[in-house]
Formats: sequence, C-alpha cells, structure tokens
Amino acid sequence: MSPVHIHLVLNHVPILLLWLGLGTILLNPIFQSQVLIRYGLSLIVLSALVALPVYFTGGNAEEAVEQLPQVSETYIENHEDAAKTSLTLVEIAGLLSLIALWLNWKRGGIPKGLWILLLLILAGASASITWTGNLGGQIRHAEIRESRRVTNSVPQNQSELEASETEERH
Repeated sequence: MSPVHIHLVLNHVPILLLWLGLGTILLNPIFQSQVLIRYGLSLIVLSALVALPVYFTGGNAEEAVEQLPQVSETYIENHEDAAKTSLTLVEIAGLLSLIALWLNWKRGGIPKGLWILLLLILAGASASITWTGNLGGQIRHAEIRESRRVTNSVPQNQSELEASETEERH
C-alpha cells in the first residue's frame, strides 16, 4: 500500500475517533462510569496515534494530485496549513488523555484542572481537525467547495480553475 493510499484510507479515522472520544467523555456525568472515561480517553489516544501517519503521508498525496485538472495549489496549501495546527492540537489532546488514563488507573481519579485543560484542548482539536478534513475534501470534491454562484461549467485546466476561484472571491 502506497503512502497515498494510507493517507486516503486513514484520513477520516482520527476525526471520528476524536469526536467519539469527546462524546463518550461528555456522556460520563450521566452514566458516571470509570469504564466510559477510560474508553473515551483511549479513543483520543488512538486518534492521536492514527493522526501521525495521516499527516506524514500528506506530502505524498499532494504530489499525486497537484498536477491533476481541477486541483488548485490554494486548496492544497489551505489543507496543509490547517493540518499542522490540527496535528499539534490532536497530539496534545492524546498526550493529556494518556496522562489522564495513567492517573485514573494509578490514583483512581483525574484532577479537575487536567479535565478542564483536556476538554478545552479537545474542543479546539475537534473543531480544527474537522475543518482540516473539510479543506482536504475540497481538494478533489468541487461539490463541497464554497461558491456564491451555481454553474454547470467545469474548469478544464489550471488557468480556468484559478480564474473561477478569483471570480468566487470577488
């Protein structure tokens, strides 16, 4: 399996795992279960681990699509910039979750300050990684790109694509 395939196969996984982990943790006040806490934290750690190969295979995916028709360097750069921020936030969330798991296992609880910090980082990481995924989708899926006008014409080459992007911005 090539790095491009790895990127395409895995790119949704960290997003889903992060949201599932956050949702599981947010449900804990209702169910008050240590198993639920550990499960949610484990999903976040797993999300952070899977995010690494997704991020590091992004360059190969860029090389595979940058010369294709209807692909703009602008979309790629926007996705790449967002991915850097997302990776940082997801890895911090994963590390904090790992610490919380260890504290929960060793001491039977997680300090309130760590919970607050983790939830704040998770909120930012979840929003960031979702936005990054959306930007990645825009690279090859014109149907999800923001557009102020509906058109039936599809740009056939790079110069037509860039001209249509300029028109959309104005």
